[in-house]
This record gives sequence, C-alpha cells and structure tokens, in this order.
Amino acid sequence: MIDNTHNLNRQIAVTMAICTTFLICLLLLDFFAVFNFSEELMFAISVIGIPTLISPLILCFFKVPDKFLKYYMSVAMSVLIGMFGCFNDIGIYITFVLVPVASCLYFDVYYTMFCSVFSYIVMVISVYLNSAGRLEITYLGWSHLETFSAYLIGFTLEYLVITLFLALLMKRANKILDEQHQAYLKEKAQDARYQLLVKETTDVVFEYYPKNDKYIANRSVYQKESEHNEHVEYEKFSENMESYPEMHELYECIKKGFREENVEKSEIDMSYDKNGSRVELWYRVECFVVKDGNMPVSVIGKLHDITRIKQAQMSMRRQRIENMYHDHDIKRKNSLFEQVMAESDKFNESDYNRMAEGHNFLAEIMEDVKYSKDLFEGINQMFSRVGKFFGIDRICVVETDMSSGTCYVNYQWNSRKENYLKDYFTSMSIKQIQKITEAYDKNGYIEINPDKQIHTDTFASKEFLDNVIFSIILGNQLWIPMIDNGKYIGAISFDRYDTTPYTAVEKFLMSEAVNTLTAHILKINADNANRAKSDFLSTMSHEIRTPMNAIIGMTEVALREDMSESVKKSLSMVKSSAFSLLTLINDILDYSKIESGKFDIVPESFYVLSVLNDVKEITMARNKGKLDIEFEVPENIPAKMYGDFVRIKQVMINYCTNAIKYSDKGKVRVRVAVQKRDEKNAMLHFSVKDNGIGIKKEDLAKLFKAYTRLDTKINHHKEGTGLGLAISKQLIELMNGVVSVRSEYGKGSTFSFALPIIIEDWTPAGRLEDYRYEEENDEKANEISVVTAPDAHILVVDDTKLNLVVAAALMEPTQMHIDMAESGEQALKMIDENDYDLIFMDHFMPGMDGVETTARIRDLSDENKRELPVIALTADAMKGVREELISKGMSDFLTKPIVIGDLYKMLRKWLPEEKILY
Repeated sequence: MIDNTHNLNRQIAVTMAICTTFLICLLLLDFFAVFNFSEELMFAISVIGIPTLISPLILCFFKVPDKFLKYYMSVAMSVLIGMFGCFNDIGIYITFVLVPVASCLYFDVYYTMFCSVFSYIVMVISVYLNSAGRLEITYLGWSHLETFSAYLIGFTLEYLVITLFLALLMKRANKILDEQHQAYLKEKAQDARYQLLVKETTDVVFEYYPKNDKYIANRSVYQKESEHNEHVEYEKFSENMESYPEMHELYECIKKGFREENVEKSEIDMSYDKNGSRVELWYRVECFVVKDGNMPVSVIGKLHDITRIKQAQMSMRRQRIENMYHDHDIKRKNSLFEQVMAESDKFNESDYNRMAEGHNFLAEIMEDVKYSKDLFEGINQMFSRVGKFFGIDRICVVETDMSSGTCYVNYQWNSRKENYLKDYFTSMSIKQIQKITEAYDKNGYIEINPDKQIHTDTFASKEFLDNVIFSIILGNQLWIPMIDNGKYIGAISFDRYDTTPYTAVEKFLMSEAVNTLTAHILKINADNANRAKSDFLSTMSHEIRTPMNAIIGMTEVALREDMSESVKKSLSMVKSSAFSLLTLINDILDYSKIESGKFDIVPESFYVLSVLNDVKEITMARNKGKLDIEFEVPENIPAKMYGDFVRIKQVMINYCTNAIKYSDKGKVRVRVAVQKRDEKNAMLHFSVKDNGIGIKKEDLAKLFKAYTRLDTKINHHKEGTGLGLAISKQLIELMNGVVSVRSEYGKGSTFSFALPIIIEDWTPAGRLEDYRYEEENDEKANEISVVTAPDAHILVVDDTKLNLVVAAALMEPTQMHIDMAESGEQALKMIDENDYDLIFMDHFMPGMDGVETTARIRDLSDENKRELPVIALTADAMKGVREELISKGMSDFLTKPIVIGDLYKMLRKWLPEEKILY
C-alpha cells in the first residue's frame, strides 16, 4: 500500500495553522468585552495555544522526518485540548477523542492506539484539574474526588468503546485498502501485459459480452499478416456471422464456454472458399469466463493462428503414412496400404488423428507387453485394449496348418462371456486354402458382413461359408492374416455387433495390430516350447540321475572292498565313465539354463593359484602323457581375486580339454596374465594354444553354436555333445567378458578369453610349480574326510529302494544308525516313534512328496522334532530348485548322484557336534 504520511502531515499542519484564527478570534472577543474569559485562559491561548497550532507548519517547512512530525502533531493537539479542558470557560470534554479520531487518517493501528492512550492521560489530568476548580477547593485537596471519579468513569468507558471501535475500524479499513491496492496493481499488470500482447501480435485477443451481443477484438481473423492490426467491434456479433459464416465456429465455442464456464484449448477450422479455391485457416482458441459472483458477464479469449502448423502436421502425417510403406509386409502393399494412400487426400483431420492415435496406441501397448513380467497375461491385456480401442467385441487368433488345413483357436478375447468360442476347430480343403491365400495376397484381408451383403469371394463352397463362418459371426467380421517369415501361419479375426463396414483406416490399423500381436504370439509359442524343453530336461535329469546315483554310489561302495587290481581297475573305469556321462548331462542342463535365462553367476573370493592348480591337475590327468603341457603363469599374478571361480575354472578346463582332445601330437601352451585397470579392477587374460587339426575359415562362424561339431568325419570318434564352447562363450559373456579364437587349418588353434575381475589382494602369488594344494586347503580336506558318528541316528526317505540301498551303503563308514522309509506317510510315523538327528528327504515321491512331508514335520507339536534338519535329495538340478525347496521348509539341498565328499560335508554341517567323533 502507498505511504501518504508526508502529504497527510502537510494537510494536517495547514489545518492546525488555520485553526489559529479561531484562537485569535477568542482573544479579540475577550479584548472587546464581547465575552469575559479568565485571564489564565487568555494567557494560555497566547503562550501555548497559538504556538502549538502554528509549530507543525513551521516544522513541515524545515522538512523534519515525517514520523516525528506525525507524533509531534498528535501530542501537540492532545496538550492543546487538555489545556482548554482545564478551564471552566469552555466545555470541550467530548473533544478529547478528536486526536484518536484524527489519527485514523493515517490508517496505522499502532499510531491510533498511541494517540488514544496519550489523549486519555491528558484527559484524566485535565478533568481532575477542572473538577477541582469547579468545587473551589485546593488542587492538593481530595474532597472533590467524588465528582472527579464520576467524570473519570464516564470518560473512561467512552474512551474504551471509541478506542476499540477505532481499532476494528482501522483493521478493516487497512484490509480493504490493501485488497484494493493489490487489485489495482494486478489490473495495471494485466493491462500492461495486454498492451504488450496485442501491440504487434498476430493473435486475435477478443472479448464478448452476451448481454449486448458485443464482440471486440484487436484484429480481424481474416486480416493478413502484412496488414497492421485493426480494431474490430461488432455490436451484434450473432448478426455479423452472416457476413463471415466461418465465425460460426467461434460463436459456438464461446457459447460452449458459457455453458461449461470454461473452455480448454481447442482447435477450430475456419477454412473457407474464395474465388473457387479453398483457403485453409486454423485457429487454436482458449476462452475464460468472467463472472460477477456466480453470474457470467463476459468471455475473454485468444485465437492463435495455427494454419501453418496444421498444414505441416498434415504433410508430416502423409509422409508418415508413406514411410509405413517400407515397413509394411510385401503381401499387403497392394491392398490395405494402397487403399489408405488412395484415400489420404480425402482424409479430414479426424482421419489423420485416428491414424496417429492408432500408431501411438500400438507402440504403447507393444512397449507395455515388452516389459510385462507375465507375457501371456500381457498379451491378454493387449487383446482387451485392442478390442476396446477399435470397438471390437471378439478377437480370435486362429492358427492354421496350411499343409493340412487344420484350424484351431489358440487365443481369444471377448467383450461378453456368451461370445466365447469353446473348442472351435475346423478343417479346410486344399482348394479352400488356395482361395483364402489368393484373397490375402490380393486384398490383405477377408471381410464378411451378412447384413450389408459384403463378403470376399474366397470360399469354394457356400456350405462352408454358411456352416462355419456365419455360425460364429457376430455382425461384421474382418480376417487379417498372420505372417511369419513370409509364410501364412493363421489369421486373427476382429468381430463386432455393429454392422457398419470397416473403413480403410480401421483395416490398416488392425493390420498393424495383427503384426504386433503376431510377434508376441510367436514369442509366447517360443517360450512355451522352451518351457516344454526345460520341463523335459528337468524330467530327464531326474530320470537319468536316479540310475546314475546307483551306478556311482555302488561303484564307490565296491571300491572300498578288497579286490584284485584288474577288478579295481575295471570299477574305476566304470566310475570314471559314469562321471563322464554326468558331465555330459550337466553340460546339457547348463546350456538349457543359460538359454532360458535361469543361470546365475555367483561371485566369491578365491585364491588364483588354487584355481589354476586344479585346472593344471585335471588337464594333466586327462592328457595322460599324450602331449607336452606347458603352463605360463607370471609370478607376480595377484594372490586373491573375486569372481565366480567355479565357472571361470569350468571354461579354463573346457579350453584345455578341447586342446588335448583335438591334438594328437605337439604341445599345448596355457598362458595366464592380468592387466591392471585400477586399484581394485583388472582384466584376466587366459589362452590355450595347441598344435591340433585347426579349424577351417568357413567353420569359424559355427564354432560357438550349440550342438555343433566340426569335421564330423574326422572327429566322429571324439567324445562330446558340441555344447562345451557354446557354454563357455555364454558363461564368459554373462561375466561381461569376451572370447576369441585364432586358428589355421592343419596347424592349430588358440582359444582365449578376457574377463574383468576384482582384485582383493595384489600380493604376488608366486610360482605355480611351488604351489602346494594342501597348504591352503587343509581345512577343506578335513571337511570331506570320512565322518564318524556312531551315536547319530538318521532317517533316509526315498520311494526308490535302490536309492535307499545306495545311501545306506555310502554312509556305512560313518557307523551311524540309519533308518529307511519308502514314503512320506511311513517317514512321519517313524519320526513320531523315534528321535532322529537328521533326515534325508527325497523331493519327488508318489502320494505325499518330500515338500508336503517336510511341511507336516514343521507342524509337529514336539519342538525338537519340528526343528529337525531336513536335507532335500533330488535329481532335479535345474535353477531355482534349491531356493524353492529351502523356502518350503527344507534345511539344505543335495543332488543325485550323491557325491561322497558332498555327503560328508552335509553330515559335518548338520549333525550335532557332540555326536561327531572325528
């Protein structure tokens, strides 16, 4: 709010100076004996009154501070009025509130309160002196207090009421003035913005007053850009629309604004014909309703010329449709696409918008399905959204075997339950298939609409049309083929109750939807095939590992017995062959896990020389002296690293084994190097060079493909599945590394990988030749030593008697008391009757399986039995099985075939320490 203290001080000072004439008049009246005032009063007027009234003007002239002058004048006026109140010559008691009232002119509550308090004090003194004088008693006497008290009470009440009233008045006045001032500033700012806006703008800023049907604008809608802005004003706006009929759109927009009390941004077409040609004119309009209370009184709006933008948009949309030509399937270029292009010149804005909306919609749902956790659920949602977007009541995916004519509904979505096609299945003749293929090639679709007598002439017999197609149609049916690599694999039908024929735009967009749906349907089918393969591998893993468990286990037991060297050698060969077979099984499972994305990299701390020593020992054992094996490991290689050493070692051993397998003579050179990156990171380089048969250039591309073996005529006698290198490559890539190979046919090959690794200890590890495995692995060796626990009592549960026999035989050296159960029910009964220290539980059993049996154990009332450690025994080595079993109550996990070392580790881990002798 603007501060007017200076001007107000000046005005009050002038007013007080003018009031000195009144005091001069009193002096003159007394001088000429018109009135007889007391000499004391005349003296006070002369000495105090006149100087008091004239002094503010003098101070104002000398430019004293406004605040000081303001308070000085209030004090001076209070003293002057108090002076008059001390005399009985003039009755001016009511004038004591003059100063507080006058202070309201400043609209300062605190100043008013000061004036009220000071004036009140002056009044009290004045009344006291005045009342004492009336009773003609001395000023120091107290007998006049009764009269003074009566006056004081009355004036005090009067002051309180007036002061409170003035305070409230000032507060309200300040608020009103502040609001008015803010409104004034806002109005000034708006006016300034408006002036800046309309000064040189090409926009049309308008106002409309419905009461007078008056339209005012800064320029005409039809004014050219080169022309200066001309003020437009129509007194009767609705009548002027006859001269400019295109203004009708604006008038309707304004009326909509009054109905809805606000109009969001909208676009209106004001195009018109001029001299036989079409003049395109587009405006974006935005209106705001101005209201007096709840009563709308006017509309203020803005029209922005977007003609060029719209023209550019239309051009871009046409170009975008043109660009679709290159992405569209070759079999539809001459049908749906050309229909759209032929009609594009006739498209209005809504057609182009529909095209854009359709493509944006399809891109959006494609992205949603892409990141959907459940692809099947994602595609069901996709069907639902496509159906709602196009106003479809049923979508059916009919997959067709084009060789046999067999058709079946694989997926479907319905807006109503009664539309659902249950077990829809039919078969077509070769002639019908040819007709349908011709229709798809020619038109890109098949449309059937009995109500409008529309149907493509594709069927060899009317009977098929009546009995098959018309029996399932809702109203208007459109079939668009699904194509995979240029071959028809079926079609998707879009059916709706509305019999309005599909437009070219709708057909085209639905063909795009079919492309999108086909891609995801194919992915689902591929995932289902992979899932079926994984389930098969899981089952086969279980079925193969069960007899393998018996072979390896019983061979291990047999090797404990005293026997001749020839028999022992034969059994060792059986054991070695069994483990070789198990390696092949594991390779297949590993590749399946990697292929299905179910393979985890598990990094751990490891000693480099320990891993390299294992690789060297295994390589030497498999070489059997056939080749010269040379390991080149720098002495300054870091001692300790962090990574998945199990998988790193697996790849190293695979490279070394292949070098031995495919080399009949010469040398195999194994090199290891570490390239430092920073204090914590390095690159681990590993390479194996051999003098084997080498690889042909044309075969290098096939080298890392699964189930592929090169030169099978030469290498048919070599063992292997053709998965080793494929697994090695994918393992290294899972660890963010790269593999490479250099080879010359007939001279040898070099396989290598480079892998980022974390270094935990840069201390040089020393020479590999000086490494002693036992030094770092005494504890580990102790862990796999035979466990002896004669006081331990365990239970083994398995539905296969042979597995029970193997388990008992393997654990015979432990001297434990072993009970066996062939079912979950029998196991629960034996647990109830006995106290066990540990339970080995088979996963898959008929009836009550291992998971359910474990759940029953965890629900037992006896706390000791409820907390029994339960170790899962399973032949299912697929990813996630261990986590799943532990999450369902089992304590740990042991795979079949049972490896004796792993079995002893499990016993040492879970048996009570006091029952293990050593």
